[in-house]
Amino acid sequence: MLTLDTTLFRSTTPLRIYTSAKQALLCLSLLVMFSLLSGCGGGNEAVKAAGKTKSTFARNTESANEEIAQNGTSDTTACTGTGPSAVTYCLVVEATDTMIASWQSDLFNLITPSKAYALRGLSTVPAQSIEIIQVDENLNQISNSTIPAYTVTENPALGTYSINFSESPPARIDIIAKVTLENDEILLAPFIDSSIDQNFNPIVIVNVVSDFLVKRLYKKLNTPEALNELLPCNDGGSNYGNNVGCKNQPFAKFNLWAALNGLTQSYEIDIPATYNISEAFDLLDKTGEFKAHIDTTLDEIIRTQEAFVGGTEREVALSTIQNDPESLTVKKEYNSTLFSLAFNQTNPGSSLKGASISTTISSPFTKESDAVSYPALTRNTTNFNISVTNLIEDFPMLRISLSIDQASDVLLSPALNNALTASPSNTFLTSQGFYIVGKMPFQTITDKTSSSAIGWQSDPYTQLVYSSDSDTAGPQSMLSAFIRNGGKYSISDNGDSTWTRNNQLEEQNIFAWNNYNQTDGATAVITSNTYGVISFSVNLSETGNVLTTAGEVLHWDAETAQSISQTQPSVALLSDNHYQRYSFSRAESLDLTVAASSRNAIAVTRSYEDLDSDSSPKGRISVSAPGSTESSLATVTPAGDLITVALNESDAGQGLITALETRTIKPTSGNLTGAVYRLAGNSFGANAASNVLRHYNNSTIKLTSGSTAILTLNTLESTHNVSTQTVTDISEVAISSANGNYTVNNDGLIQFIFPTLNLELKGFMSKSLDGTTETNEPGNVLSLLMIQDYDDVTSTQATLGLIYALRELSLDVTVE
Repeated sequence: MLTLDTTLFRSTTPLRIYTSAKQALLCLSLLVMFSLLSGCGGGNEAVKAAGKTKSTFARNTESANEEIAQNGTSDTTACTGTGPSAVTYCLVVEATDTMIASWQSDLFNLITPSKAYALRGLSTVPAQSIEIIQVDENLNQISNSTIPAYTVTENPALGTYSINFSESPPARIDIIAKVTLENDEILLAPFIDSSIDQNFNPIVIVNVVSDFLVKRLYKKLNTPEALNELLPCNDGGSNYGNNVGCKNQPFAKFNLWAALNGLTQSYEIDIPATYNISEAFDLLDKTGEFKAHIDTTLDEIIRTQEAFVGGTEREVALSTIQNDPESLTVKKEYNSTLFSLAFNQTNPGSSLKGASISTTISSPFTKESDAVSYPALTRNTTNFNISVTNLIEDFPMLRISLSIDQASDVLLSPALNNALTASPSNTFLTSQGFYIVGKMPFQTITDKTSSSAIGWQSDPYTQLVYSSDSDTAGPQSMLSAFIRNGGKYSISDNGDSTWTRNNQLEEQNIFAWNNYNQTDGATAVITSNTYGVISFSVNLSETGNVLTTAGEVLHWDAETAQSISQTQPSVALLSDNHYQRYSFSRAESLDLTVAASSRNAIAVTRSYEDLDSDSSPKGRISVSAPGSTESSLATVTPAGDLITVALNESDAGQGLITALETRTIKPTSGNLTGAVYRLAGNSFGANAASNVLRHYNNSTIKLTSGSTAILTLNTLESTHNVSTQTVTDISEVAISSANGNYTVNNDGLIQFIFPTLNLELKGFMSKSLDGTTETNEPGNVLSLLMIQDYDDVTSTQATLGLIYALRELSLDVTVE
């Protein structure tokens, strides 16, 4: 997240809930001007209530109206004389001086000297012409348009334009706003409401980001058929009642398109004043996580014609809606687990920049009332004309950070309570088992005094959440990994429930894992089970080894109702023993040591117990450290097929443990062949010069036979130079596909080896159930430890990672 100079501006409109882009109450896929949805799935009320709770998740705020203001945001909330209407749109054009490159530039420099630019901090500029056009797959205007007649009126005082239609325009992906600037440069934008107030006053923002988004989508559409599969099956819009039986699923696809448009306009990326459109476009293209979040959504929208379960509009009897609405809704509760790693550039505006490495886990939070708030998610699905899912979650969390200055002196910060909470978002389940979730996290405030505090702000991000039991094969969970940017700021109280953002203290590159286990599990479902376990952790310290990264492959046997026996038995598959420990560390000098892989032949004991009453199990348990009373928060699925531990131990540090119940039936070669697993996860690597974080979402492993596989990597990375303390922005890394071998046994132990990448993946395959009966089908989830370039001879390099491999499903998209 590249940030703005925030010393000149603050918003004068306070918010009810903390959000960087004034969109705290905006459901990502709610398109109010088209009346596509009747609401936000009930999520807003929950978020409002959370915002009004004193000290909710350690925000340490007295008022629900506090916000951290940001500079440079255009005031595009209204057009002069424009009342609430579905036929009148407000349009604003944003650009840098160089983009308009005409006599207007001098005038703007006189009015706003030394201004900074961000996605919504670009100055409003006049346009030579404004057109609303309908296009083909090559973005060429078509003559046979469904756009109603319209007029354009300039609002000079606001720098905006009112577009008045003769009737409400249809909601279609092929309708685009086209703006010609004074120098004949052209910018495009999705013709979608970007209003931040949900006041039925549609606002269309046209800038280089909207242009990038439009061209990113249409670059992926190479045939007329590819575009047609995104559109209504008639000349109308994507709204309810117009597309019954239309397999193009325009409602779902347009919703996600609109959500993505709102998401991208909420980023903060500096666009230098000297950049023209081409240079700004190139900057966005090189901002790795920004482009990845866009592609994640677009790729699911265009993947196939009937892409979403229940996404084809159907007729529902009015009597059913009136008399039995509960039959059309499904609600599921989940316990949530989060672990993240981050490289942070500290004091990024200073000539003496430092760096920090931070780890964060989800953690219970005790409110002033002594009530305990646990990390949780609610999934609501409504199956009316179209199936729509709403995800509402809160992540109270605990962060530990190790700072390193230019002299290589280290400082361990005390553990800090904070939260990661976003406005509710509507989404759809793909036929391959993934929910596409856009997140715009709220700002949070910690360390508050009478006049100052620390403000935390996150860029939006897109998350693919895999529903591993959507085909009923299990486990009863959802899994995900994501990447995002964040910022930590010094902020000062303005005395009116708002805050001014001052110096930036950290620029954060955050690599995270999420697990969501269905509630109602208890220790009783664990007892007598055996588990294949992957443990991944990072321990930070001020003395001795200041950084230790460890990955372990373990076997758990829940021998009794209170204890787990942890062992590393001798089992050889493709390579060395399957059950091993790997680790690397940096000393106070920041020199690297890679330890030889090892196996603990002696069993150790972990104790476990329910955290909920016997009469009301919620799936929350505690799991102790080996041979210790020190415990970590864990969750278990109702069937006991997956245990997830938010590791927080003095010896191991913070991390994540995933324990899959072992199989008893080996999947057949015929069933394995052709299976495609999509990867979600991250790795932590080190070499003599740098630490390296990598993100692997949307990489794939295709099983080409019962023993061979192809790995295709989609990789983003950030590096931390241990000598200069420079942290690089997140960027793409090109890595060639690799052929490899794999094997899986009766217990679900699985190993992959890809020799050309010096890469090994070892771990466990989940059971595949038909009802309660285990089958010989491949499991939906692989929990894998990544070991790459592991040089324990010269200690020059090593990479360890936790990777989920999530089987692409073929779900029936029909909902009866």
